[in-house]
Amino acid sequence: PFFFTDTAPTEIYPLSLHDALPISFPCASVVDTDPPTVTGLNPSAGAVDVLRDTDIYFEINDIDPGVNFNTLNVTIEEVSVITNGTMQPGYGGNIVYDGTGGYNVTINPDNDYVFTQIVNVLISASDLENHTMVPVSYSFTCTSVPHTVSDRKSVL
Repeated sequence: PFFFTDTAPTEIYPLSLHDALPISFPCASVVDTDPPTVTGLNPSAGAVDVLRDTDIYFEINDIDPGVNFNTLNVTIEEVSVITNGTMQPGYGGNIVYDGTGGYNVTINPDNDYVFTQIVNVLISASDLENHTMVPVSYSFTCTSVPHTVSDRKSVL
C-alpha cells in the first residue's frame, strides 16, 4: 500500500533508458484543523430597530471536510431552536446544504419578538473530522415602536 508520508520513486527517461535519472517526490498530506465558521448573519450582530417578525439567517461553512449536520445547534434566548440538525417545535425555516460542505440556515419563529427585546443567539457545530467551533454568540435589538404606513403619501 501507498501512504501519504511515503516517497514515490520515479524515473524520467529524457533520451534513452540508459540515461534515466531516478527522482523521488515526497508526498505530504494536508491536515484540516479548522472548525466550521459562521458568516452572513442577518440580522447582523448589534443590529437595532429590527422588525419583531424578522427571520434569522446565517451560513455555516467548512470547506474541508464539511460541517457535520448532526452537530448543528442553535439557541435563541436560551431556548433550543435547532438541536443536532433538527428544527424544534415552535420554529419554522430551513437548513439547506450549500454544495460546498456548509449550510444556509433560516429560522422563522412562530411568535414575534417583543418591542425593544434584545434577542440573543448562540450557534455551534463541528466538522466531519470532529473539530468543534467556538460557539458564535451575538444579539440584535427589536424596534421600540410599531412600524406604520401613516407617514406615506399617496401618489395619484
